[in-house]
Amino acid sequence: MKTKAVIISVLMSATISLFTAGCKPQSQEPDIITPPKDVYMELAINESTKNTDGTYSIFLNIRAKKEDMTNVWVDLNKNGKKDKEEELSYSGEYGYISHRATSPKVTVYGKVTHFDCKKNNLVKLNISTNPFLEELDCSWNDIKVLIGYEEVPLETVNCSHNKIYDFDIRSKHVKWINLSVNDNSEEAMNSQVIKQLPDWTDSLSKWNFPEPKLLAKVEGNDNEKNVITNEHIKQINAKGWKVYFYINGHWTEKKSPNKL
Repeated sequence: MKTKAVIISVLMSATISLFTAGCKPQSQEPDIITPPKDVYMELAINESTKNTDGTYSIFLNIRAKKEDMTNVWVDLNKNGKKDKEEELSYSGEYGYISHRATSPKVTVYGKVTHFDCKKNNLVKLNISTNPFLEELDCSWNDIKVLIGYEEVPLETVNCSHNKIYDFDIRSKHVKWINLSVNDNSEEAMNSQVIKQLPDWTDSLSKWNFPEPKLLAKVEGNDNEKNVITNEHIKQINAKGWKVYFYINGHWTEKKSPNKL
């Protein structure tokens, strides 16, 4: 009998403990929105362009889906926190930031779909950790390395007027690229650019959309270092792409050029 009483007592104590634990009020977490950090893009500004006050001028145009815009912000001081001056201003559907960064390394957080970072003295751009990006304009910078990822749904890329020798975009969705006025050698054009262009030949026969375009070279520009050969253009055409050169004020399709 004593043993039974002990067992009953233990069971009752356990039941009461479970009941009271379930009745305890849950601790309330503070209602703080922490911007997500799993989706981002990294920018590096040319340190020689530092202002006299030690900052770097930067202007970015950014677009995301309406429900995602509140979580888009730009870390200008590399402290990993969303400060007041790092919130976006808005003009129509686009958010923008025009400020001075205190660090040459800037990070853009959030599910950005359209990103315009042209004319910011950038030397490097990494978009591989933003699987939502559809449109990119990073033209008129000093970018040497452009890093992408094959799962990024990128369709249009304007990276003209840079110093790119490592074009590592890798998107399987891209249909329009302006790569003119860069520094792609003959080998880089083979191993980087052409290799990474998606093959649209089958899709073009099934779906009614314009042939993909590669704007490859601006003739007569002293800064143009891209090397495009007849063989390059044959390989690009074989993937369903058209190649264009800027000649006498117009983009002109090149079908069978000599080595340039």
